[in-house]
Amino acid sequence: MKTQMVPRGVVSVNDDRVAVQSIAAYHPNDATALGKLAVPSTPAVPPTISEAGLYETFDAMVPSGASRLRQFVARLEDEAHGTTRLTQATIALEGTVADRTMRLGSVHADSGMLWFDYVVDQATSLGRRDAALRYYRALANLVADEKLRAKKIHPATKTGTAGLPADDLLSRQAEWLGAIRCYLAEISNSTESPGSG
Repeated sequence: MKTQMVPRGVVSVNDDRVAVQSIAAYHPNDATALGKLAVPSTPAVPPTISEAGLYETFDAMVPSGASRLRQFVARLEDEAHGTTRLTQATIALEGTVADRTMRLGSVHADSGMLWFDYVVDQATSLGRRDAALRYYRALANLVADEKLRAKKIHPATKTGTAGLPADDLLSRQAEWLGAIRCYLAEISNSTESPGSG
């Protein structure tokens, strides 16, 4: 399921008649009995208020983050049947394999970090924790700062993962998508394997 866009518009009442005009088509000189209405100067309407807010928050944390993340999501949709799932604080990235939706990481908008807790939990429930950790380490290797990269590759956490700077991953989108393809292929192979052998 994807969030549906609800277009915004300008409602005017003239001689007991109601007219609704899209913001993109609205011109302030057309205002009638309601007087001049304040309308955003840009015709771009955010898909949803919550999504717009999340991307705006992320953009404040990561330079050009919103546009780069939207670009990555579009590539994810094309290359891994990907989707996003929004919460109040995160943009969760998901891919589809073998009729199963797999979490690929959750972008925390207010920190600019990508987290993997649910990725590992979900893979563990399928008996493929090893695949999730290989995926995580492939992404940790994309971290630009050498000292930070060394800390992130083998973190001392319960899940074996830590937050990674989304900025670094968005700077290397092709490698990130390659790691996603490998991870989903491993999950697909394990779900298609017959028997318990």
